[in-house]
Amino acid sequence: PSAWICSIVFFQFVLLLGHLYSAVGSACLSFKEQLILQFLLILVCAIVVAPIELILPNETYDLKPELWIIFTLLLSVGMPYFLLASNSTLIQKWYHGAFNDSPYFLFGISNIGSLLGLLIYPFCIERLFTIEQQMMLWSTIFIIFTICIFLITFYILKTNITSNNKSFGKFMDRKSSLSIIALGFIPSALFL
Repeated sequence: PSAWICSIVFFQFVLLLGHLYSAVGSACLSFKEQLILQFLLILVCAIVVAPIELILPNETYDLKPELWIIFTLLLSVGMPYFLLASNSTLIQKWYHGAFNDSPYFLFGISNIGSLLGLLIYPFCIERLFTIEQQMMLWSTIFIIFTICIFLITFYILKTNITSNNKSFGKFMDRKSSLSIIALGFIPSALFL
């Protein structure tokens, strides 16, 4: 159970960091700066991390098993997962800025994709592919993802689309924001 809980805590925490990065980036950077920064981070990750492989901490004899799991996940998939976690909300913002249309259908598509991934993995991918083949598959998909982000960035920069600075979301006070974050922990805690 501790391995499962540590894994879920790691992924939930990195997901929260990814959303925080995209929120802060959206508030502090221009539309084009966000595009360029995100593409460069994804490109560096694709060059440095791909192919995705299992990387173990060097000093394993002093680590408790729970910390070993967290460090192994951090070294192996931390950066790609962080970028994927941040990318969902950034693409929604870019879509709104580029087409001045509601991006919320993308949120639904993302959730459907996540649900399908959860259903397909144990019944298809895990049974058909070895761990090494799965890592190669995820590396290949990450490279395709990098190319897609490049094409999106190139298209938006080439067409000179700029964000109209209109908010498509509601600004909340600090208390409401903290309440939403705290409420987000409830389903995760129940899931654990």
